[in-house]
Amino acid sequence: MGLGKKRREGKRKEKDHPPPSPSILYSLDALEMTAHPYAHRAATAAVSALHFLDLFESATPTGRSRLLDGSARPGPSSWLHRVPTCDRFSFHHQADHSTALALDLLVCPPQLRGMHCRMCACAGRLAPVPLTGRHFVSCPHGLRLHTAVHDPVRDELTDLCEHVIGSDHVVRECGGGMAAFMLQFPLLRHRPDLVLCDVDGPGTYVIVDVKLLDAAGPTWIRTRHTDRTRRAAHLDLQRQWQRAYFRDFPSGEAPTGVRLCVFSISTFGAFGPDALALLRTLSRRSGRMVPPSLLEEASWATPVFASFARMSLSLSMRRSLAYRLREAGVTESAARDLARQPAPVPEDPDRAFDAPESG
Repeated sequence: MGLGKKRREGKRKEKDHPPPSPSILYSLDALEMTAHPYAHRAATAAVSALHFLDLFESATPTGRSRLLDGSARPGPSSWLHRVPTCDRFSFHHQADHSTALALDLLVCPPQLRGMHCRMCACAGRLAPVPLTGRHFVSCPHGLRLHTAVHDPVRDELTDLCEHVIGSDHVVRECGGGMAAFMLQFPLLRHRPDLVLCDVDGPGTYVIVDVKLLDAAGPTWIRTRHTDRTRRAAHLDLQRQWQRAYFRDFPSGEAPTGVRLCVFSISTFGAFGPDALALLRTLSRRSGRMVPPSLLEEASWATPVFASFARMSLSLSMRRSLAYRLREAGVTESAARDLARQPAPVPEDPDRAFDAPESG
């Protein structure tokens, strides 16, 4: 079709379907269908914004951090809308769902009320769980241990990557391929959680390091002002670990063909910019759709791969945290018995969700 013919076709379409214009007057009969939906959305947005600001102004610093983290797009609370039909999207104990909801609302889970921290008692000190139930955030004896919360999220992310790009292009932390990768780049200061091969092109590597945090923790609020800046903790982790990984390389930058993805997730389910960018890349590789190998686990709540991945990863983190908190509480008498024979559990603040890490 020639250029002149295309222009004539375009003009004919404009005559048949003119673009919206302020000069068009809709009939009163059509007003409900044409104007009401837009007016309703505009009014709802204004009311929601005012309600959010009222809550934000009256909240404590912890509450403000929670509100900012929870309002990060895309919405981290979407896991609540998923109808559990498979193991990936289910809580494995009847009390874990209520625990996850309580943590989202900054209230103490029912099974922790009046209890003491088991890990602190094993280390020789008594630590009553406060009314907020948030002792785990700054507990120096660590719910973020690799066997607690970090590893399940890492394994879930690894599984999703293998479904999209194939297991041949995913190097697991515990596999033999990671040792070969570390020998290829001996100047790396840290061992990655996983490495994705050929994602950015042939011969390229994406180093993925999973980081979990609580943006409403007192240290994050005091040092990174997470009660005033959305995703401040996630961005800080990205900057810190970018320097830490490539400190020994020339000019302190990643070698050609290598980049770092700090895959950060908060306890409220908000993803860091690096994490969202990686999920978008994987989504493009899968044609935005859930891979065929995962279709049996998909539903109306997860129509595309990006939403499927966000829900599965955030639920994996919440489920693991709820499970550990269910086992973390002991009565005062049991805590005193454990404290009399303390096990060698060293105090390590960097294990806490609240501690801004350093490379």
